[in-house]
Amino acid sequence: MPFGIFVGINNHGKTILFGCALLRNETTSAFQWLMKTFANLMKKSPKAILTDQDPWITEAISKELPSTKHAFCIWHITAKFSGWFTAILRSQYSNWCIDFYKLYKLDS
Repeated sequence: MPFGIFVGINNHGKTILFGCALLRNETTSAFQWLMKTFANLMKKSPKAILTDQDPWITEAISKELPSTKHAFCIWHITAKFSGWFTAILRSQYSNWCIDFYKLYKLDS
């Protein structure tokens, strides 16, 4: 069963668990129910949400939380780099990764 966790930042800048849910399946309707229920319980929609690149989550967020900024988790993006860029960049792939992570780790 898919397990969804809602974490955020409280008024003191500390990470806090807002809620979690077990879903029977990973469908748009299941994720829509989850987003709608979460927003109702919290009395407002979140300002931003980070997820993996699941198309059903993306669709549910756009329908149920239209004012929420949706972004993909960097871990899920970087995990797919080799599949996306190895064939295109070939021998330059490792140098490209080094440059990417230098930029990623910049503070400003």
